[in-house]
Formats: sequence, structure tokens, C-alpha cells
Amino acid sequence: MSSFSQDKKWMEAKKVIGDLDWIEIISYYRFIGGNNVFVYVAGDGDKKQIVDIIDKEGTVLLLNRAGYLETDTYDNVTNSKKIFEYSEYFEEEEHFFEDSKIKIPVKKRG
Repeated sequence: MSSFSQDKKWMEAKKVIGDLDWIEIISYYRFIGGNNVFVYVAGDGDKKQIVDIIDKEGTVLLLNRAGYLETDTYDNVTNSKKIFEYSEYFEEEEHFFEDSKIKIPVKKRG
């Protein structure tokens, strides 16, 4: 597998959610076990990976370039520039968020 179009889980997520809501698509993609597509928001001199939607209000969990978790509103993330990357190589990083340990697939560095 070497591209977005060959990633069956990515194509399934786009089909189930639709092509316009990238936050929902990446959230569903991770839910079904997808690990090779990474969607980032760019702004303020930083590139932040979209991790998940964390509540009914639409708060979005992001992983910044320094490796720290932060949150932003659904509207802010939706209105930000998106960067899409595909990588066959990923690793899972463990992070703590609200007293829970979570594993986040990240593009392998180096």
C-alpha cells in the first residue's frame, strides 16, 4: 500500500462520512483501526495533528509539533488550513489526557 487511494480504511471512512468533514473522517478512520493517514491543521507557525473529537460540543484534540496535546474548537479546526500526509510507517505514542492514557498513531520520525 502506498497512497491514500489504496488505503481501504481511508476509502471506507470517506465513503461512510462523506468527503467534506475531515475531522469526522479522521476520527472514524482511527476508530476502525486506520493508522497510515495523518491530517494536520496549520497555523500560528505550528502543524498540529488532528487526533479525535472528544465531546458532544465538538472539542477537537490535537497533537502539536512539540508532542503536547491541546484542544481547539470544531469551528477553528474546520476553518484552518489542512495538510494531508500518507505514510506506511507509523509508531504509537502514549499520552495522558484527562487522567487517561491514550495511544496516538504518529508518523514515524527519522
